[in-house]
Amino acid sequence: MIFVRRVVGDSMLPTLKPGQIIFCHEIRQFREGQVVVAFVGGKEVVKRISSLENGRIFLKGDNEDSSTDSRHYGSVTDTKIEGTVFWPRNL
Repeated sequence: MIFVRRVVGDSMLPTLKPGQIIFCHEIRQFREGQVVVAFVGGKEVVKRISSLENGRIFLKGDNEDSSTDSRHYGSVTDTKIEGTVFWPRNL
């Protein structure tokens, strides 16, 4: 299944801009470096997979200058990942 989301916030700058539309699919084969939509703390977030360890997926934002610490998401299980971003392709 393919779904569309809009980026909220600046945690993924410069890769993704606030308000930008992204296209995702429900492929369940995750790898380091992929950008995903995950359900964390009661809301959807767009983050990059920084590592995969012992069945956990560690997420982080791309924006090192963000006023919010996007790395506080830490790790999630694969069931919290809703999909993988496949467009735009420059990820």
